Parts: sequence; C-alpha cells; structure tokens
Amino acid sequence: MCRAEQFYGLLDKIATFLQDIQSKESEQVVGIIELLWTKRLNWIQSERDKIYSYFKVNELSKRMKETYLNELTPISIKESIAISIFEWDIIESVQDPCFIPILDMLHQQIKLEEEHLLQSQNVDESKWSKYGLSTIEVLFLAFSFYSFQSDLIKQEIVNREGIEIAVRFLTHPSAWVRNSAFRLLSIAIDKKIEFRYEEKQIKMQKSLENEETDIEVECEQCGEIVQFGLFLKHMKSHNIFNDVNYEINEMVEEIDNDQEDSLKAAQKRIFEDIENEGLMESIQPYAFQKIRTMRNASNSFHKSTLGIRTKD
Repeated sequence: MCRAEQFYGLLDKIATFLQDIQSKESEQVVGIIELLWTKRLNWIQSERDKIYSYFKVNELSKRMKETYLNELTPISIKESIAISIFEWDIIESVQDPCFIPILDMLHQQIKLEEEHLLQSQNVDESKWSKYGLSTIEVLFLAFSFYSFQSDLIKQEIVNREGIEIAVRFLTHPSAWVRNSAFRLLSIAIDKKIEFRYEEKQIKMQKSLENEETDIEVECEQCGEIVQFGLFLKHMKSHNIFNDVNYEINEMVEEIDNDQEDSLKAAQKRIFEDIENEGLMESIQPYAFQKIRTMRNASNSFHKSTLGIRTKD
C-alpha cells in the first residue's frame, strides 16, 4: 500500500525544477506530478487526504500555478499542469487566477472531445493511455472536481454547460466518466432537494406551531412545560427560529423568473431534460442518498439546538 509520507521528500525536491520551464527537467517534473495524481486514485482515502493536505502547503503548488500563468510555458506543459492543478485541489477560491482559465480550457476540450466521439466510436491512443485513462476520462475528472465547492464555483461550472454536459454523459460506458457526470449533476440535485426539503420542513414547522397535542415537553431554556405542538412558537420567544421564512410562493416565483444562465434556471431546465431522456431512474439512488443525509443532519440540528426533552 502506498503511503503519502513516501512522497514528501520527492515533492520537496522537484519544486525547484519548475523554475526553468524550458528545461528538460521541468517536463519530467510535470510527468511525475501527473503520475502521482493518476495513481493516487487507487490509494485508500486516508492516504489521499494526507497527500492532498501536503500538496496545499508545499512549495510545489505555488510553482505549478506560476508555471501555468507564465506566458512562456509551452502549451503541452501548460495543459498538463492545468489538469494537475485541479486534480491536486490547490485552487483556493473562484478568485484564484488559475481557476477560470483552467475551467474554460477544460470546457472547450470536453466539447472538442465530444465532437470527436460523435464522429468516431474508437478511443484513440493519447498521452493518458500510459496511465490507463482516456482523454475524456481525464477531462471529466478535472472538470467535475470542484462540483462540491462554493456556490460561486458551482455557478461558474453551470455557466460552462456543466449540468447539460453531465446529462449527455450519464450513460457513458466509462465508470470514471459516469461518476464525474453524477458529480456535475449534483449541483442541480443538491439545490432541487434542498428547496423541496426546506419547503416541506417549513410547512411542517408552520403546522406544528398551531397544532395542539397531549404530549408535553420541557424547555431547557426556561424550564417551562409546553405542549409539543406549540413548542416551536414557544422557542421563538427565546429568539430561536425567528428568521424562518414561510413565503414559499415567492421562492417558486423567483426560480421561474431567473435568467437562462442562472443556477436555478439551469436546475429547472436540466430536470426537464432528465425526465424527457428517461434518466430519472439512474439518478434516483443518488438523490435518495442526498435526502437521507440531509434528513439526518436536520434531526441532529434539532436535537442539539432546541434542547428539548420529553417530560417523564
């Protein structure tokens, strides 16, 4: 089993060779970086986490970005470094000077590769073949890497047809591509599930505030015994849940009025496409897992925040 610590010394030493981008050594360094990220796909999660963390604080990550942004860097090295920057998770935010240019590059290359695949079903040999990967697999792995990051990053992916591309590749024969497509699709799934889940939760809370039951609970905030159906209203007297918004209709109207390139409009459009293409069955297990995760998180939040216990 590979251990992250085995590569720390190597990463420390090769960073200096990227200073001279015209040298043969710099090209070899790029190859080493590529080899490591393709092989770390087979590592256990704990070791992957370690080397990811080390990469972020190592001088090499800074050198990689400088090499990519340098106008004198040969195009072949620039493209390889771009993919490695994403795969080693060293993008700090949407404002990172490397993020948008690399995302644009990946978007364009995926479109070109998609056109090529439509014309020919044969998978051509490429530089990635030596790692056991195809070009489309590598592009999808990188393009989908930041699908679980901030809303600003997600929006940039959506602006570059990320969700539409995902739908077109959901049934691709490669497991790597399908998995990456699901990661991209999660941008739409997460938002749709969150909206539906929040809508149900708000309606349930509103109902509970006006419901009378025989069950009584003790408020740990003040010790008062209140009916369970009224405890949410009671908790608001302690300035808890005062910001709950019941204006569901306004939220729905906002989604309908969004511009075509907005995240919410893309989500609405993509679910229509999924239903039309008969792909809903493929994403249902993934969506169910998301719902269950959110429900568990919500239950934990209620227990820890409200401080409610049933009266004996």
